Amino acid sequence: MKNISLTVAQARTDEPLLRVLRTVKNELDHFFKIKLDLPLLVLLSSRRQFNTFWGRQTEDWMIAWARNGVIYALEPKAIRRHRLHYSIADYHKLLRHEHAHLYINTIGRAEAMPKWLKEGLACWIAGQKKRVPDQAGLESVFQPDKINPKDTYAVGYAWVKRLLHSFGKNKFLALVQQLEGQYSLARFRKVFRTVYGLPWSRQLLNRKQSSSNR
Repeated sequence: MKNISLTVAQARTDEPLLRVLRTVKNELDHFFKIKLDLPLLVLLSSRRQFNTFWGRQTEDWMIAWARNGVIYALEPKAIRRHRLHYSIADYHKLLRHEHAHLYINTIGRAEAMPKWLKEGLACWIAGQKKRVPDQAGLESVFQPDKINPKDTYAVGYAWVKRLLHSFGKNKFLALVQQLEGQYSLARFRKVFRTVYGLPWSRQLLNRKQSSSNR
């Protein structure tokens, strides 16, 4: 590959941030009921380096991703240079979010899950609370390609929270594990009914939420 001036060996790690990941790892091991190795944390000092690792020009809002046991992230100084307002607490949540994706993609197939589900779960685990979507936003998950891309994280967070509180963790994880193939709404509906014994429909919006996490 041409014009790549950064190698993995040049990427540095940060011990305080690694301590955060060690703590998060224990929590994620418990939540997902599996044990993964501590991910490699690669901190990138510029958008140019970020784009080199990603493989193309990326949008300014994109500051981290995770795959194959590695978390890639712009370091805090680089984020501030982009005038993105991230506190250290926000940055820790960002790492927690990406760390969660490594677990989600281990117990399930990323291509089989709707984006709202995998991003909503990562946000929920990371404690990245989102605004409550309006009724149209909540109902958008019942129609293919109706979710506004900018609302994906908020809609996902709302539905993940609703499903976990109403039916518990075990069923939610079973849903993630049983989704197969390339995502389609029809396949999602079928697996949802198998796991929950209920149709994936607007009636779920009327179901009273509990604090169950069984």
